[in-house]
Amino acid sequence: MDEATSSLDPFTERTIMEEINNAAENITLIIVTHRHKSVSNCDKLYLLDKGKIIDEGKYNYLESRHSF
Repeated sequence: MDEATSSLDPFTERTIMEEINNAAENITLIIVTHRHKSVSNCDKLYLLDKGKIIDEGKYNYLESRHSF
């Protein structure tokens, strides 16, 4: 998703993310992104480094432990 939204203006990107959030309300959605703000409201995040999971949790927890 990062590459698909990186060239969009902020309003369009926010609109797309809101629609994705609405559509994903009752399903599991896997998002791979470099833009951490894109996933700030997800239920569970996995932080990877060189293909290995180095931490997991909610956005605020991970933000407090890692410099994004």
